[in-house]
Amino acid sequence: MTPGPSVLFPGEEEPDQPAQVEDPSCFGDLHLDQVADFLNPAGQVDLRSVFRQRLTTVASVEARLHVFADLERDADLVAGLRRFVDAQKPVQQALEVASGPSYPRERDGWFLEAAQRDLACVADLDRLLRDRPGLRSALGAIARHVVALVDGTAHRRLHTDADAARSALGTVRYQVRIQGARVTVSLDDAGDDDFSAEVTRSFARLRQGPAPQVRAASAPQQLQANHVESKILGLVARLDPAPFAELARFRSEHADFRDPVLLRFATEIQFYLRHLDLMAALSAHGVPFCHPRVEVDPDQEEARGFVDVALALRSGPGALVPNDVARSGAERVLVVTGPNQGGKTTFCRAVGQLFHLTGLGCPVPGTAARLRLATSIDTHFERTEDAADPGGQLEDDLRRIRTVLDRCGPGSVVLVNEMFSSTSLEDAELLGRRVVDQLARTGALTVWVTFVERLARLGPAMVSLVAEVSEDTEVRRTFHVRRRRPDGHSYALALARRHGLLRQDVLACITAGHDPDTRKGSEER
Repeated sequence: MTPGPSVLFPGEEEPDQPAQVEDPSCFGDLHLDQVADFLNPAGQVDLRSVFRQRLTTVASVEARLHVFADLERDADLVAGLRRFVDAQKPVQQALEVASGPSYPRERDGWFLEAAQRDLACVADLDRLLRDRPGLRSALGAIARHVVALVDGTAHRRLHTDADAARSALGTVRYQVRIQGARVTVSLDDAGDDDFSAEVTRSFARLRQGPAPQVRAASAPQQLQANHVESKILGLVARLDPAPFAELARFRSEHADFRDPVLLRFATEIQFYLRHLDLMAALSAHGVPFCHPRVEVDPDQEEARGFVDVALALRSGPGALVPNDVARSGAERVLVVTGPNQGGKTTFCRAVGQLFHLTGLGCPVPGTAARLRLATSIDTHFERTEDAADPGGQLEDDLRRIRTVLDRCGPGSVVLVNEMFSSTSLEDAELLGRRVVDQLARTGALTVWVTFVERLARLGPAMVSLVAEVSEDTEVRRTFHVRRRRPDGHSYALALARRHGLLRQDVLACITAGHDPDTRKGSEER
């Protein structure tokens, strides 16, 4: 375990437990894999294992939210931390060359370069965090660690030794003479070889005005010397060995110059910075974010103004319809009914995302949220029937929900979408009653999307939510999911009425010899 403070696992959580190398089974159904893709861009440190791992205590969730609070109120702090993260890349790049297949003295030189780059990073971080007001989170512990590190004896010695090694290299002066294929190297004791003043004097009489400002084009840096350069370096080191001995000594004495706490911090803080990027992207589309209130077994739970994060990332400004949800007391199962394509699945998915993001200790989309700390999140979404499965879709549904029932408990969240759709209405109601009853008795919070409206009337554990349609036409989806009793409307009948396909409409068209398609209402046009 790395000693010292951690911004991802402050206090009660174990930072070095085995990382989750695969997405949890609910990720695909909830589109959390798409959110993970946004938070882990190509070429960056992969933090998917952190995104997969929900926290286990309320204190840990609140500790992460405190870090977010510090960052959200201090834009300069965020900008400085981004610079710190970016500055780690050239340090690592130099270390990779220093441990690569290049020549020994060249590797020693790149090791010194890496150390000095790292010293500059730490110095910048110290200036950013030292005496910074308002750090109430684990960032305050990082700030104290940086101050103690910079003021410590070991760090000062590292700085002194790095400067000494660089100064020693600065004394090396040599000449290279090339005659055909022969290269001769000798030490240069002539002193200053800066001929710029002499060149200026020689051409002064030709000068007619101030020289134009010319910016040289930057060329890509070549990190490794070629074999000729390395051979010359070896000859110079043979002629003047003392500076190179100082360089080798520096590497030997400071082999582990990087501070492990700051090395971990440079990775961990990216979790917060990337989620801030997500918040900024969605805020530009009008999506608000809030800090959830988290409890182990709350008597009441609610979320207001939330949306599907994955859908929001693909949508433009103003394209999303926010929703609210709430439960209290004995209410455990949210039964969502309404027309097809009315937003029921999106609502269910968004609720699951809320609980996962809350478990990560992240701000969540919405204006307010009070939620449980989910001990597990399970999904049962409709699957395409596999012709090779001898049991068929119904048996697959039963096997999968049995697995969920076996592991869920009072802290669980279960999200079910259109289960038993392959059966008759009567069978779907009978099986649904039994499963819903067992889920309610476990204490799990369940969101059950179904076409069986009677499940919403089973008792006090049920909450009826309806995906509404507009009051004028009965078929225009509003994508609002409201808490109310199902009304038993046949939306298929409403659609038939809209398109002139009721029995009397068809008979009238047959009698008159008209095409039913010509009967479409003005509201469709």
